[in-house]
Amino acid sequence: MPNILAVKKTDLVGLPEGFTGCKPDGSAVLEFGEDEIMNTILQKGFWTERSAAEKNELLKQIIVYTAIVNPQQKKIFLYRRASDQKYDEIRLRNKWSCGLGSHISEEKDGAAAPLINSFIREIKEEVGLKTGVRGFQPIGYINQESDEVGRVHLGILNIVRTGFSIIKPADPEIAEGHMVYFHVANTILNHPDTEPEGWTKIVFPKIIDWFS
Repeated sequence: MPNILAVKKTDLVGLPEGFTGCKPDGSAVLEFGEDEIMNTILQKGFWTERSAAEKNELLKQIIVYTAIVNPQQKKIFLYRRASDQKYDEIRLRNKWSCGLGSHISEEKDGAAAPLINSFIREIKEEVGLKTGVRGFQPIGYINQESDEVGRVHLGILNIVRTGFSIIKPADPEIAEGHMVYFHVANTILNHPDTEPEGWTKIVFPKIIDWFS
């Protein structure tokens, strides 16, 4: 497996459970030099083999978790991950999500700005977005120690605003995905036959509250 960006949990002092951050008011971002956790990630983060990190609960693998929102139409991109080997993370197969995210790869993203590079690569690969979005706007962190996947990952919540009303999946890892109205997304995620992933359970209600 490739090397991915990770940080020691002992370096993330005082990071609480759940979401920590700010409302996306158009200007609020987590900037290097001004945000302690972002400074820690960029100064103390290191490259390590993913397969080993997945089993090491002393580390947090860093994921930029991007929610795509159409504020005018009150829509969000909601998708279901593939239920078979097309999606390599067995623990997340067939689960619904409101955030696109991937590990930050040393090979693909490890240049001067790995977080931004990862975000751009992910939305291109997953949904084919190259234009029509406003740029990188990280606004908070998702920390879920109560969840098996969450214990070894730290999410950086990134909000992308778009005017698109239709966005289609471009990767076989996504079984289905659509820009849906907030109330439709809420119905899907709360249906008894639907299983949302842990981070979506944390941030979806906040996103809806921010943009409603």
